Amino acid sequence: MAFGRCFRSFERMDISISNTRLLLWLFLILSRSESVYANSIVDIDAHEMQSLLTLKEILQLQGDIWQENRNPCSSWLGIACEDGHVVSVSLFSMKYQAVGPSQNGSLMLEKAVQTLSTMSFLRSFNATGFEFRGQLPDSLGKLGKLNALDLTGTALYGSLPASFKLLSRLNFLSLAKNNLTGSISPFVEGFYNLQYIDLSCNSFTSLLPFTLFFKASQLMYVDLSHNGFEGVIPPFMGNLVNLRHLALGHNFLQGSLPLNHLKWPHLEYLDISNNNLQGPIADSISQLKSLSYLNLAHNYFTGSIPSAISSCTKLQTLILDRNLLTDKLPLSMITLKNLVVLSLSSNNLSGRIPSKIFTLPRLTTLVLSHNLFFGMLPLNELKPALIQVFDISYNFLEGDIPESLFPVEKIMKNCFQGAPTQHSPKACKQFYRRIGISWQETQPRSGSSTGNNTFTWLVQGHTRKNKRLLVILGCAAGGAFVLVIAGFCALCNERHKAGFWGNHSHMIH
Repeated sequence: MAFGRCFRSFERMDISISNTRLLLWLFLILSRSESVYANSIVDIDAHEMQSLLTLKEILQLQGDIWQENRNPCSSWLGIACEDGHVVSVSLFSMKYQAVGPSQNGSLMLEKAVQTLSTMSFLRSFNATGFEFRGQLPDSLGKLGKLNALDLTGTALYGSLPASFKLLSRLNFLSLAKNNLTGSISPFVEGFYNLQYIDLSCNSFTSLLPFTLFFKASQLMYVDLSHNGFEGVIPPFMGNLVNLRHLALGHNFLQGSLPLNHLKWPHLEYLDISNNNLQGPIADSISQLKSLSYLNLAHNYFTGSIPSAISSCTKLQTLILDRNLLTDKLPLSMITLKNLVVLSLSSNNLSGRIPSKIFTLPRLTTLVLSHNLFFGMLPLNELKPALIQVFDISYNFLEGDIPESLFPVEKIMKNCFQGAPTQHSPKACKQFYRRIGISWQETQPRSGSSTGNNTFTWLVQGHTRKNKRLLVILGCAAGGAFVLVIAGFCALCNERHKAGFWGNHSHMIH
């Protein structure tokens, strides 16, 4: 279940984040030596050659990927060497015979780890997507010299083995997209060399690994999202000055967001959505000047959106849906010229929508639904050719309907004149009286094609397919009406004939 939720989340993730992960992986591997891949002259160590062949048999690799008559250091996919020794093994994209229900995936992984442990120069192991369908063996601790371990999407389950803490030299760790359980704190808090850790999409519980965040000063990428972590976000996480990516969403974290302690000059991605965080969004968010993605949705944040957010001039995505935010939109938001996505639905935001919001040059998604916005919609500032997603439903906006611009469901439950599925005039009057503004139900401007012609507006607001459907329905209704009239006439004619012959029969007798 955790994997399913996370898979959808990963699909939505910006491509640049995936590129960051790939580039960091390559950097960590290649920075160890300039000659990792350039070793076709030196023969591989015979003992390690035999270990590779054993590994191929254990993993049941298919095809001619690893051919015995060729040098693994220069010809084998996923193998990297240095001075004739294997330093990296990658099974990513390898073809293999899947583990069947009658096979023991844990035993296969145990044998594979035992074989890898015989390669004393091995520094990285990547098995992304290779479905072992088993538990991590305690022998994993024998790979204590590893700098990089990637077991993403390998169908692992169960808790981490006690020996996991022996992998303290790791600077790259990913166990994402599995079904691992239990606590991680006792196992990773000594990993002070970590630069990248991704444990997302599992079922880990307990508190966040406080000691790790306190001492692993080189951390650049942290993703613990889609788990069951509890507790608070420790203020000392702000000391991770190299942090670029932090994802803690879809957990059970509580307390406030300690923005006053965060000193993340390089942070580009921050997602703490779907937790139980509360309190105001502090003005000190202005310190995150490199931020391009901010998602605080599905929490209990209160107060107003701070004007200081305008200092985050690199912001491209701002998502604050489903909180308890109030007050007006800060006018300073119009300085966020790089904003592409702005989603603020399901809060208690109010006031008039600043017209300059619609002039942001890159804005393609604007979602303001389920709030308390009122007043006229500044359509003269809107750029329909640029906006791809637009939703202002469930507010109290007034004026003429935005003719032919948006589908009905995106403007429903407002106070627009002549539009279908709006608030009742009584509800609109009560709302505007409550905020001290008079509201009168008026007819649309003369010459407007909207008027009460709901049918025309519906056609304009939908696709060609819907137009054809409406025409067909209209024709069908017209045809049915003609048939009814024809039937009625026939019935009257029959009754007339019956009456005529009845009268004449009486006369004959």
